[in-house]
Amino acid sequence: MDVIDEQEYYRQLIEARDEYLTDDSNLDEYRKTTEDIYKYQSDMLDKTLDAYQQNLEDTAKALKEQVDAIQSQLDDVYKQQEEMSKRLGDYGDLYTVDKVNVPTARQRRADVQRHRRHHARRAMASAPRRAQR
Repeated sequence: MDVIDEQEYYRQLIEARDEYLTDDSNLDEYRKTTEDIYKYQSDMLDKTLDAYQQNLEDTAKALKEQVDAIQSQLDDVYKQQEEMSKRLGDYGDLYTVDKVNVPTARQRRADVQRHRRHHARRAMASAPRRAQR
């Protein structure tokens, strides 16, 4: 005797119902069989829907966790950028930013040049003077 699963059982039951219970004398048996098939299909649909809903919730939760992690990292970057802006703000025009608070390449080059000139002047001012001849 072969063992079949529930899905195969109901598939064969549908075929047998449609083949053997279609005349008027078997109307009650046809209805009972159809009701059993309907209950099985309804249960399977509910199980499938529950599994889909659970999968959807799990996916949404995982996505939210990823978005939260990215947002946290982004917040850290903005905080560090703000702290750096405050520290560099004391240098006057040495540190300027564009509309989105990110220095442009041209501004960075100009800042580096000013910084080098500033340190060169300080180095010259603090260097011991040579004896005049």
